[in-house]
Amino acid sequence: MDLSSNHFHGPIPSSFFQQAWNLTSFNVSNNTFSGHIPSSVCLRLHPSIRVLDFSSNEFSGNISPGFGGCFKLQILRAGHNNLSKSLPKDIYNATKLEELSLPLNSLNGAISERIANLAHLTILDLNSNHLNGVLPLNFGKLFKLKFMNFDFNSLQGNMPPSLMNYTNFVELHLESNYLEGDLTKLNFSKLSCLSKLDLSWNNFTGIFPISLYSCRSLKAIRLSENPYLEGQTQPEILLLKSLSFLSLVYVRLTNITVAMKILMCCKSLHTLLLTGSFDRETMPTVDEMIDFHGFQNLRVLSLAGCGLNGQIPGWLSNLQNLEVLDLGYNQIIVSLPSPPYDHISYSDHCDSNVPRATPSGYVGSQILKSHTGYYTGGSGILSQRSSFQPYHEPENSIEFTPSSVQTTYVPGLFMIEGSLRFQRSSVFDYVGNVSKSLRPSSVSFELSGFWSESSGKICMVGSGSNYLAHGRGLYYPAVLKLYNVMSSTSVTSLITGTLESSMSSESNPKYFGPVSI
Repeated sequence: MDLSSNHFHGPIPSSFFQQAWNLTSFNVSNNTFSGHIPSSVCLRLHPSIRVLDFSSNEFSGNISPGFGGCFKLQILRAGHNNLSKSLPKDIYNATKLEELSLPLNSLNGAISERIANLAHLTILDLNSNHLNGVLPLNFGKLFKLKFMNFDFNSLQGNMPPSLMNYTNFVELHLESNYLEGDLTKLNFSKLSCLSKLDLSWNNFTGIFPISLYSCRSLKAIRLSENPYLEGQTQPEILLLKSLSFLSLVYVRLTNITVAMKILMCCKSLHTLLLTGSFDRETMPTVDEMIDFHGFQNLRVLSLAGCGLNGQIPGWLSNLQNLEVLDLGYNQIIVSLPSPPYDHISYSDHCDSNVPRATPSGYVGSQILKSHTGYYTGGSGILSQRSSFQPYHEPENSIEFTPSSVQTTYVPGLFMIEGSLRFQRSSVFDYVGNVSKSLRPSSVSFELSGFWSESSGKICMVGSGSNYLAHGRGLYYPAVLKLYNVMSSTSVTSLITGTLESSMSSESNPKYFGPVSI
């Protein structure tokens, strides 16, 4: 019998079940029934009843004894009511139960150790009640359990080690309790089917459990608001290929640079919440993330409340799917990030020319001075077309200005940032007796890469924007290669090189012709 989602109200009379001898399922969910739940139904129908659903009504008071008489009862749902007091003892006699769902009530008291009698349970949902006490040690006998939710209760003590034996576990929710203990001592490796784990808002201690990385089916992890839990992001987290949600809010984490470099390789990750988890570290820069092309599915990123210093890094502009970014309550210097690099890989374009290396210290830009020169080419971005015939050919000048130079752990190899500015001089044209000046076209590229002092080679990747030539802001990803570039103290020589588009197709609007320098 299905009376769900109607407008029935008032109590259910006990006489309602007097002649229903063969009733196997009774569903009155999503109405406004009130009074006590008619547990007497089991006294009359115990030979046949298998499903009872009283959820989303206005039932109140305690759950009277009687459900233990339903020896074939498989599903009992009574969530989202006003039920109170403790669970009746005889409910643990309904040994055929596969689902016990009583969330969003005001039930109190402790979970009896007799819950181990319900060996067929696959779903146990008692979230948002007032349950207290400890989780029984014999929980491990519920071998068929797949879903357990005790969120928003007042449970205390340690998590029973027997919980780690649930090889069929799919979801485990224990948020907002008073649970404690060292998570490092728990071995999660047997939970091969676990897809969602929520232990947030408790008092767990220890190091982030590495055994959790053995749960290859994990999609969501919430360990937030465990202020005594600490650790550093480990590369093993990349074994969780399906991980899409990670919340470590107000956990004692260290080394944000390592964390970002590792987590950006989690290809399925779309939500990353690290609010208050790093204490006054420096925000990773473009230099530290130079080959950055990760986090491509990330939609939500929070690093708020960490006291981070530094600048808003340019690599954030590469996160094309990002919808929410929270950097509040830090000490970050606000500056607009550089134009997106269209995910140009330094490795693909430059490693064979100037191999990259890890930076070791800042030395300023004095060691590498600015250079000026001339260029040819650059069709599609540097050429200025006109219907007029110019009085003289313009001179196309170029200036390379380094803005940052850092040493690396490879002697003679420097990590550099700088700009490349193209300037086309004014062109005069005569129309009748009037001299008309055509506006110069100026294009700048912001680039980063490496310089080998011994070979004189520079290789950089970045992008430029052209506003004057096209009347709109369009970014042009590019690769710069220069030769014979010596330090400012060396004898000068002729510097040559090329600037080429990283776009392979000439039909791409961001493509431009090669520039000879």
